[in-house]
Amino acid sequence: MNTSQETPNPPCFSAVTSSARQLFNILRCVGFVSRAQVQISSDGIRVSVEDSRVMQ
Repeated sequence: MNTSQETPNPPCFSAVTSSARQLFNILRCVGFVSRAQVQISSDGIRVSVEDSRVMQ
């Protein structure tokens, strides 16, 4: 048994919102694929999947 404790890595992204509906809708749209590409910029969040469907 390993007794040393590893410090967890800090999150890559953190956000606060008053409504999770937008994030829920995005995740529901890409829930049918095994891989999705997420781009986060000052313009917003862009989620792309292999079959070229995009929701911004």
